[in-house]
Amino acid sequence: MEKVNKPIKIAIYYNGYVDQTNNEKHYKLYVDASKDLNIEVDKILSTDFNFDITKPIDETFKKYEFIIFNDKDIEIAKYFENNKIKVFNYSEAIRKCDNKITTYLNLSNVNLIPTVPVPKRFFELEWNEHQNQLNKIVNYLKFPLVIKEAYGSFGLQVYKVEHLDDLIFKLNQIGQKEILLQKYFPVNNTDYRVYAIGGKIYKILRRHNENDFRSNISRGGSVEVVPNDFDKQINLIVKKVMEDLHLDFAGIDLIYYNNMWYVCEVNSNAHFFNMFRLTGYNFAIDILKHLREKI
Repeated sequence: MEKVNKPIKIAIYYNGYVDQTNNEKHYKLYVDASKDLNIEVDKILSTDFNFDITKPIDETFKKYEFIIFNDKDIEIAKYFENNKIKVFNYSEAIRKCDNKITTYLNLSNVNLIPTVPVPKRFFELEWNEHQNQLNKIVNYLKFPLVIKEAYGSFGLQVYKVEHLDDLIFKLNQIGQKEILLQKYFPVNNTDYRVYAIGGKIYKILRRHNENDFRSNISRGGSVEVVPNDFDKQINLIVKKVMEDLHLDFAGIDLIYYNNMWYVCEVNSNAHFFNMFRLTGYNFAIDILKHLREKI
């Protein structure tokens, strides 16, 4: 009890180059959560400081017991860690989740959607001149299939294509970015977002979209809360995923197809304001409790 009551100071780190509307909502949830936990919370934007990674970090940052790193700038997270500042999630966990190809390569003993990375290109090319490679992938995955950019959030870099011409057009449009192609499972535009901490499930949302195969709330999807124990297999999957990726907290996206659960994506810094708005549950409270106990 004495450890819990000890006042501590932490910071939430955000990217400063994006619109701050969602970050402000997210930060407020942490501030509200901290009030009964004797935690003081600061906000840090990536644009607030310039870090010389060849030198020790400014003493200003030594006042923080830990930093919740809500950005994808893995090198800066690693810089904090090298200077003995605890970062959650760890930089290595963020790295494994940030790239969807890397995520799949680091998962074991869970069902994964059949996935083919598009070979790297070192110059711009027109895919209509390289159809042999695409035909091999299509023969394996079949149409329709899903195109994903390896880096992306909120469903913005995810596309479904029905024909070879559509595939070629979209790949040409994306250009030299890392891309993966996945088998499309007809799951009625429905997936399950699992919010978990320390391998334990705290909330499961069933997401559905009437007008888009992407069920993200940000894409217009609707949400229904389902019981945390409605399928015990999910508990085993979540625990394994978080162990494999060394995550303290996460938003894990699952789909259910042909009586089997598949891991779709794993989010190391999933926002949860929409969940709070729709359910009244503030995920930040349990994140802070977990991290406080861990330190």
